[in-house]
Amino acid sequence: MNVALHLFGFGQVGESFFHMVQDRLANYSQIRFQTVFRSRSWSRGSCLEKKNPEFAKDRPDPVEWIESLNQRELHIFIDATAETGMLDLIQRALELNHVVISANKKPLCEPYEKVTKLYDSILKQRMRIESTVGAGLPVLHQLLTLHELGEKIHSIQGVVSGTLAYLCSGLNQGNDFSSLVKTAHKLGYTEPDPREDLGGDDVLRKGLILSRLLGWSREKSDVEFEPFFSCEQGVSVHEFMDSLNGRSIGLDLPICYGLNLSKEGCKVGFFSPEQSSFLRGSGENNRVLFFTDIYKPYLLLEGPGAGREITALGLFHDMLSAIQSMGKERN
Repeated sequence: MNVALHLFGFGQVGESFFHMVQDRLANYSQIRFQTVFRSRSWSRGSCLEKKNPEFAKDRPDPVEWIESLNQRELHIFIDATAETGMLDLIQRALELNHVVISANKKPLCEPYEKVTKLYDSILKQRMRIESTVGAGLPVLHQLLTLHELGEKIHSIQGVVSGTLAYLCSGLNQGNDFSSLVKTAHKLGYTEPDPREDLGGDDVLRKGLILSRLLGWSREKSDVEFEPFFSCEQGVSVHEFMDSLNGRSIGLDLPICYGLNLSKEGCKVGFFSPEQSSFLRGSGENNRVLFFTDIYKPYLLLEGPGAGREITALGLFHDMLSAIQSMGKERN
């Protein structure tokens, strides 16, 4: 079975995923990159056999271009962007019976009425989104496995941002806030714009995705939300990073930030001292608790939740799982 990969986004995560596929699947000639799209350019064909592909500016409209694909091949679309404008392409790819893999939370957090079919596709594993919530930690795999087993999930609590876990851990050890943020950005722990993490919006989106997968069709306005840090908007990323010099988090330590969701509601913010002492991990580790009928007192997942390589590995796992699943369907 020939597999054509179409990668959207060639930033930190996208480029890491590209090289991971090249290095680990070098001997699998039936799996190849057919196209890589950036915001204003693209690369295709033999150019993608190089470690550093060349990009041309004659980039077509992806939603129109998708109609020309050879339907006899398995096409996998990988969204490694952090863009809001990917929804139309994702929906069209699924309508044409292609497979979508995504680390991009934003399309999944559009008004629920617009994305109901996306969540149906996720439950049917035509769209795979492991990297959206746990990076490389299999949070969604565990959730979907419990769903398939018929095990009722009453609530989920935890730290689901490796970036904020890293910052909280560093602050609790007495380190400087601005230095921690700059280091996290340099290491690739943060989103391209760190304000996505620092404001708490990234955790809010993860809470919304988890809620919707559990059948609770919430909107952003339904989430009880407490920001992690008040971020200045209307300036460039560089200017914002410079503005952090000398600033502190302004909270009593120790701190821990995460989510708590159930059928009754979803809260994103700082945990109480009692919860915080248990949920605090080390470094950038995420720590997620599933409260179910059988797992007493809970089922715990813990592991690294930030970094370009970890997120790329989540995409890589989703890709291999999709290929294996589709191979069985076609045999």
